[in-house]
Amino acid sequence: MRAILILLVVFGLGWSAQAQQTPLFSQYYVNPYLLNPAFAGSDIQARAFLTYRKQWTGIPGAPETQAFSIDGALNNENMGLGIILFNDITNILGRLNLMGSYSYKIDLSEQQHLTLGASLGVLQNRIYFDRINSDSPDDPTLLNDVDNKSVLDGNIGIKYGYNKLLFGFAVTQLFQNEINHENAADFKTLDFSLIRHYTTTIQYDFDLGRSFTLTPIVLMRVAQGLSPQFDISANINYQSKLWAGVAYRTQIGTNFSMGFAIDDKFIVGYSYEVPTKKIRELGKGSHEFTIGLRLNKIGGGKSTAAQETNFSPIYTSDHHLANQEKYDALEQKNRQLKEEVEEQSKELALVRSMMQEHRKELEQLIKSSAVDLESNETFDPDHEYYLVIGATRDFQEAKTFQRMIKRETDTESRITQNAKKTWYLIYSGTLHSPEEAQNKIKALNENKVHDYIVGTPWVYQSQD
Repeated sequence: MRAILILLVVFGLGWSAQAQQTPLFSQYYVNPYLLNPAFAGSDIQARAFLTYRKQWTGIPGAPETQAFSIDGALNNENMGLGIILFNDITNILGRLNLMGSYSYKIDLSEQQHLTLGASLGVLQNRIYFDRINSDSPDDPTLLNDVDNKSVLDGNIGIKYGYNKLLFGFAVTQLFQNEINHENAADFKTLDFSLIRHYTTTIQYDFDLGRSFTLTPIVLMRVAQGLSPQFDISANINYQSKLWAGVAYRTQIGTNFSMGFAIDDKFIVGYSYEVPTKKIRELGKGSHEFTIGLRLNKIGGGKSTAAQETNFSPIYTSDHHLANQEKYDALEQKNRQLKEEVEEQSKELALVRSMMQEHRKELEQLIKSSAVDLESNETFDPDHEYYLVIGATRDFQEAKTFQRMIKRETDTESRITQNAKKTWYLIYSGTLHSPEEAQNKIKALNENKVHDYIVGTPWVYQSQD
């Protein structure tokens, strides 16, 4: 029986080696944190994902994986945190991996970013003895249903972005621990060695007009003693609301995926992998399901209105994040401009209302106080002469009139009072002669000041 057990374990190890010791995923386009700790906190908002993958349905003992991850940026957006949990079972071998991640982004320039990431946690390796078929149910080898052993595990990664280009490199099972499974029945041990895995990704975003983005991705996995495995894929995205992709995975098959966002909050993704002819002789294809949820920033920060209405359900390159930041800034500026326009409209309505309310009184003031330029050839040097463009009963209304006339006609003005202190006079300047007054009144009319005042500009003589 021990010989059979060893053969089964070797078979399980060999099968796992063909797919590497670490789980395979197809939808890393949606959640790249599955591959590389440097992607923790890459998106503007924190996100949680749940993924289920059933590989090669119909083949007994084929890999089956569940994964949960949550990651997000801290408030300064240069640091990210994440937690990821894997449960992977292949034949009689199982592994449960819980890791915490930290990433730090370094801005090399406006378009260049380098991010360093690391994960640390615990890996529990399991052998399911109860899944071994034996001719002798009393075989002492089967007394233990499951043998568990746990070790410290770690991953490291980097991410480099330049404009639309994104490069990633990660090392998993960093410590290369050796796990010893003991059989209490016959005091034998089985050694299980973890080997480092190296994953390299490179992608580039092509903007296809304003709504579509095409993202080809090349991924290479390398593990000690195994030939490199490649994923070559292309994904097309429509306004970050709908996406689809196709990929070829060497030694495994061809993968088709699609996904969509719901209410800018939820993410749903599915992929189906058509296996190679050799695998199809034994079983069917692979299914992978992903659901995601967008959360607030880690640390309690809230998204801006622009972020809330332009949720990107997938991670894109730093070029797209930079565009998002520019878009947010433009949105904020647009909101400010809109608020200013609304405030200006209120001011203009207030001034017009005020002029209508006091129109008769103002006309009477002009009639009684305005200097007759036709009958005066010179101005009395003992008095000040003001070119008045508006008059109000209230000082704050006078200030409002000043802002409005400056904004609408670019006319500078000051405020004084009439001799009886009953009116606030808004004037554009002082005068020294009737000829100067006529020239300045003509210039003001050409600047369309008359559209915002009662009558035309007039001259007021101080009584001092």
